[in-house]
Amino acid sequence: MPDVIIRIEGLEKLQGKLEALDPHRYMSAVMAVCLADIKDDVAVYPPATEANQPRSFTSGGVNRWYERGYGSRWARKDGSIGGSPTSEELGRSWTTRVERGGMRGVVGNKVSYGPFVQDEREQAPFHKDRGWTTIQDVAKRQAPKAIRRIQEAIRKILRS
Repeated sequence: MPDVIIRIEGLEKLQGKLEALDPHRYMSAVMAVCLADIKDDVAVYPPATEANQPRSFTSGGVNRWYERGYGSRWARKDGSIGGSPTSEELGRSWTTRVERGGMRGVVGNKVSYGPFVQDEREQAPFHKDRGWTTIQDVAKRQAPKAIRRIQEAIRKILRS
């Protein structure tokens, strides 16, 4: 998935003082909190729709559905349920990583179908129609709070 970058201006001017105060300790902690907010937000599934509802077999009807946490399911003529455990558990697979002493944060997901569900460039229209948010939308939504937290961390560093 493409990077979403939130750039804080002015950190270069503080470099001398920041190095003396060990800013990485502060910045790593605040970055971890910001990343956790993004991860928690993007991992929320939209409400289930008809696409997630079990069905009974109907000749010529739609006999398939997707069971979250399992994968494809289908109703058989004999009344039994078939299935293919293909879910990679998208919501539980989001990860975060703090890099460069808190100056960079990464939110990612290695689920093979993730981009088709939650990336703005590759999202399938039916996922958008069913309320799936993209990682880019979440990053934009969380950016003001992240910026406030980072600014407050910088103020604390400068006051110490």
